[in-house]
Amino acid sequence: PFVVDRYRLLRRAGSGAFETVGEFADGEIPSGVLVYNDTFLASGTTYYYRMDALDCQGRTVASSSETGPAAPLRDPKAKVRALKKRMP
Repeated sequence: PFVVDRYRLLRRAGSGAFETVGEFADGEIPSGVLVYNDTFLASGTTYYYRMDALDCQGRTVASSSETGPAAPLRDPKAKVRALKKRMP
C-alpha cells in the first residue's frame, strides 16, 4: 500500500509526449473531480489527458487511463471537465 500525497495532470498534443500542466494536493480535488481550464491550446490540435497519483517523494504510484481526444473550443479558455480521481 501507499499514500497519495498529490496528483499530476498531464497533457499531450496528438501523438507527442505527455507534459505536466499542473499538480494538485488531494484536498484541491473535491468529490474526486478536477475541473481544469486549459488556456494554452492550439486550434486544430487534438489533446489527450492523464492523471498520475504521486507519493510524498514525488514518485508515480498509479496512473489514470488516458482521456480524449479533446479539441479546443472556440473560446481560448477551453474546459477539460471531469477527470475523475480513479486512483486507490
